[in-house]
Amino acid sequence: MVFFGFNAAISVRISNDLGSGRSRAAKFAILDFFFPTPLTFLIIVSWNKTLFQFVAP
Repeated sequence: MVFFGFNAAISVRISNDLGSGRSRAAKFAILDFFFPTPLTFLIIVSWNKTLFQFVAP
C-alpha cells in the first residue's frame, strides 16, 4: 500500500508541474521519485527480514 501512495503522490506532482508549464520541474520530480524508491524498498524488506527473525517460531 505504501507504494500505491508513492505512485499517487508522484502522479499528482508531475501533473501539477506539467499543467503549470514547468517541464524541468516535472523531470526533476521523476528523478526525485526513482532514486529514493529502491532504497526505501530495500529498507522495508531488510527490516521485515530482521523482524521475522525474532518473532517467527
